[in-house]
Amino acid sequence: MKKNIIVVGAGINGLMLATLLAKTGHAVKILESTNQIGGQFLGIRSKGMRYDHGLYIPQLTGHKNVDEIYLKQDVVTRSLHFKDIAGNIFKEILNTNSLFLDLRNHKEINSKIFCEITKNIVNQYKGNSLNNYFKSRFGETAYKNFFHDLIQNTLFTNQKDFDKAILKVFHLSRLVLFDEKISENLKSFSFFDSMIGFPNQMKIPNHFLSDKTPSVYPKSYGLYNLIDGIKEDLDKLNVEIILGIKIKKIKFGKNSHIIFENKQEYKLQFDDLLWCGNTYAIDKLLGINLSIAKKLEMPIKQSVSFIQTSEKPKVKNIYWLWDYDKNPIMRLSFPHNYTKLPFKNKYLIVAEHSFNTNCDYIRKYLYDRKIIPNGSYLQIDTPNNSVRYYYNFSKVNVRLDREFLKLFEHIKPKNFHLCSTKVSKGVFYLHDLLADSVSELQKNGVL
Repeated sequence: MKKNIIVVGAGINGLMLATLLAKTGHAVKILESTNQIGGQFLGIRSKGMRYDHGLYIPQLTGHKNVDEIYLKQDVVTRSLHFKDIAGNIFKEILNTNSLFLDLRNHKEINSKIFCEITKNIVNQYKGNSLNNYFKSRFGETAYKNFFHDLIQNTLFTNQKDFDKAILKVFHLSRLVLFDEKISENLKSFSFFDSMIGFPNQMKIPNHFLSDKTPSVYPKSYGLYNLIDGIKEDLDKLNVEIILGIKIKKIKFGKNSHIIFENKQEYKLQFDDLLWCGNTYAIDKLLGINLSIAKKLEMPIKQSVSFIQTSEKPKVKNIYWLWDYDKNPIMRLSFPHNYTKLPFKNKYLIVAEHSFNTNCDYIRKYLYDRKIIPNGSYLQIDTPNNSVRYYYNFSKVNVRLDREFLKLFEHIKPKNFHLCSTKVSKGVFYLHDLLADSVSELQKNGVL
C-alpha cells in the first residue's frame, strides 16, 4: 500500500532510506534543518580542494535492496583480505579479526598474559566498565602494561573509564601473541578466537571473515560523489527535499502531521515518519523530557589534517593505520589505496589527531616512521572546519542513552521510526544504522 512518508534528516542514512522507500512505491518527502544535504558526507572545501570530512569508508549492509542503491553508483568495493575487519562487541562477538597490539617480542610478559587469559577461561566478562572489562578478560598484566595507556592515549582525555561499547569504534579487543600457525590453531577454540589476533591481517583465513560485508567507496575520491549520485536518484523518484526547516510540533494519531517553519509555517500530513536526525532531539518533541542532550559528557574534540606528498606512502594496500602510542596522532588514512585521487604526481594522507597538533610534529612523525622518505614534499592543510566531535562513550553517556531508549520504546507512536544512532545498542556506524532501520521498517509493515 502506498503511504505518505516523511524522512527527517538529509544525512546519508536519511537519503538512503528515502531512496529505498521511494523505490518501493511510497510518496516520500525529506525535511532537513540545514541548507545542504549529505551531513558528514558533504566534504570540506579548502584552498581550492575538496576533501572527505574525516576517515570513513561505508560498508554494505547485507540487505540487497539497500546495497543496490550504493552499487548503482560509480563505486569500488573491497572485501575479505582487502579491508580492515572489525567485530561486534554488542552481540558478544569479540572476534575483530584485525591486527592490534603485537606482543610477540615481549616473551616474559607475553607468557604471563597468556597464563592470565587461560585462567579466565570461565569468566563471562560481566559489567559495562571498559577498564574492568580488560582486567577480567586479559588479566591485570595486560591491563597495567598496555590497555590503560592505550585507552587514554587514543581518546586524548582524562576520562577515568569508558563503557565497553567503545571497543567497537577503536577495535581494541585482541592481542597478537603467536605466529600465524599457532594463532590459527588456538582460534579454532571460540574462547581463544575472541582473544588472539593474527599477526598479518591480510592473511586471515576466509572462514574467520564469513560474516563481514564489503566496504564501498566512490571510484573518484570523495563521498560527496556518492551523495551527488543518490540525489540524482531521488530527483528521478520525485522525492521532494525541503531545506532550512525548524520543527515546531509532531502530532500522532488519526491525522498524523508535522508542523514546521521554513519561510513561513507549514503543515504536512504523513502515514509514517522516519527520524534520521539527532537521537536526543526528539526528547522534547515526543514528550520524553529527560533533557538527555544537556546531561551528556562533552564530546571528544579532534582535528583532521590533509597532507599532500610527492612520494607514495609506504603502507602497502591498507586503508588506514591506527596509532595507540603516546603521541597526538590517532590514525592515518591512505585514500590512494581505495580510490582515484584528483592529484597529479601527488598522494594524499589524511591524519586524525588531537586538536591543535603542530604541522611540524605531523611532518616529523611521517618521516620518523618512514611512511614517506625524508625530504619528500609535504603540504599540510588543517582547515578550521575539519574539527570533529566524537561521541564520548563514557559510562555516564552510554547509561543515559540506554535510559533514553528504554523510555522511548514505551511511549513511541506506532508510525514513528527512530532511524538515528543508538550507541548503547551498537548502532552508530552507517551500515548498522541502515540495517537496524530496515529491520524496524519491515517489522512495522512499512517495507
